[in-house]
Amino acid sequence: MSVIYLGHTELAEALRLCYRAEMLAVKAGAFVRVPAVIWGDPGSGKTSAAREMTKALAQEFEDAGIKSGFWSTALALKNAEDIGGYPVPNKEDGVMMFLPPSEMPFLHNNNRKDPPYGIWVIDDVDRSAVETRNAAMSILLDRKINGNEISPKVYVCATANGESDVGTTSPLGGAFGNRLVHLYLRPQYGWTEHLKHPALCGVEDILPIHHTEFEEKAMCTPRSIEMALWVIKSVKDESPLVVRAVINGCVGSEGGAILSKLAFRKVSLDDILNGTADIDISLDDIELLSRELKRVPVQSQPAVKTAVEKWAVNIQPEFQRTIKATLSYFKNWVDVQKR
Repeated sequence: MSVIYLGHTELAEALRLCYRAEMLAVKAGAFVRVPAVIWGDPGSGKTSAAREMTKALAQEFEDAGIKSGFWSTALALKNAEDIGGYPVPNKEDGVMMFLPPSEMPFLHNNNRKDPPYGIWVIDDVDRSAVETRNAAMSILLDRKINGNEISPKVYVCATANGESDVGTTSPLGGAFGNRLVHLYLRPQYGWTEHLKHPALCGVEDILPIHHTEFEEKAMCTPRSIEMALWVIKSVKDESPLVVRAVINGCVGSEGGAILSKLAFRKVSLDDILNGTADIDISLDDIELLSRELKRVPVQSQPAVKTAVEKWAVNIQPEFQRTIKATLSYFKNWVDVQKR
């Protein structure tokens, strides 16, 4: 299936959702990260989109009285030591330690009282040497390298050219790629507005802009499903397109088609039992609710049946029939238990 392409504004919104999901997971004490990789043609503005997201977050940080930063590293121009730090002897402790680069103030080897906030973009991750990429991967996935840890308040993402720059890039590999949210950038009309160049006015739609058709890179695994669930928990006012793009970026389009229903569902069994369930529901909501009902333990079925029947009186007739058919299993299950 084809991937979902996002414009710059939508991509910034998607990155903000990934950031929020990661911070929520960290706050909950879950060892889950939601780093994104932005796939796009060379010169399409992948880093600019991350910078736009940083501006939006910077305003949130500023409102909270927090200073934030934006850092970008062109990985193809770096050696592994430029990322992992250079070894120096610690004569006092009799060990070797690694000093982090000065351009990466978010890396530290002690418990800083004032960890920085912000975004770090690893540019052209698929154009770098293997050793350099491995160093960056350690930071991206484990958030530490050679004894230096990245600030928990810094979100790390990457950019890649993929099929758009064949010959200078190499695949990320399944183990690496399965730990990332794969987002795809395609600049849309109106991209010239920020250039403020009158000569371009009215011709941007006829310029022969090159667009690469990217292959889907996300895989549906227990690890990527967990990432997607944290994304779903973090959805606020993002557009449906952006939410689907991020979920698909975690688990692929087939898995995303299923999990996206969770992101947009309007009713759950808990809502019904708590008396807060909506009645303006969709067929997807009924399908998910039916699946929930079929997993209700036998001892809970009488109370659940009463609550669901009371709620179902106000929903659409065709949905009532589906719920009634599902609840009929309760009686069968109870009869089986009596036998």
